[in-house]
Amino acid sequence: VRMTATELTRIHAADAAERVVLTNLLELYIHVLSESFPYVELGPDVRFGYPALTSYWTEQAVRFACLIKEGGKVVGFALVTVGSPAASAPDVYDLAEFFVLRGHRRSGVGRRAALSLWSQLRGTWTMRGAESNPGALAFWSRIVDEYTGSTATISGVNLTTVGSNTLFMRADLAGDILKIGSNITSTTKRGL
Repeated sequence: VRMTATELTRIHAADAAERVVLTNLLELYIHVLSESFPYVELGPDVRFGYPALTSYWTEQAVRFACLIKEGGKVVGFALVTVGSPAASAPDVYDLAEFFVLRGHRRSGVGRRAALSLWSQLRGTWTMRGAESNPGALAFWSRIVDEYTGSTATISGVNLTTVGSNTLFMRADLAGDILKIGSNITSTTKRGL
């Protein structure tokens, strides 16, 4: 039996048992980001850490920790919040973090995971990326344009006093612009 690309790529809400997997992926992600953000440093325990991670299990109505799998193997993650530092509306989805392992980049897995996530959580989204990370900006611009038919707005704002300016893209993904099969499985609120 041959599986389609959409069937090979799945994104699902991480459960408590998968927290260690997500913690380890976050370390890889932050290590990669440290090239673009020189102020990111290891802690005394030789880990970068992600202080907000616990809130993804204690605030499940407004925070979603998702794992991305390709062919059944974990290849990345997405962290989503309701509410964004880049938007005044309280119900905007914010793609706080998104990561695909380097060996799986440019294979379409990130695109399929993002499209699947947006199909499940319809609404207004904010995706943020640093000017110092042009690869991420190009990826998000291309995927958001594809999904919205080039109707998203791209704005530059300074969300932090440290590091470079952060650009964000805001898109209303509530309409049936693109039909993507549902690949998110979980029992948490808001469709995840």
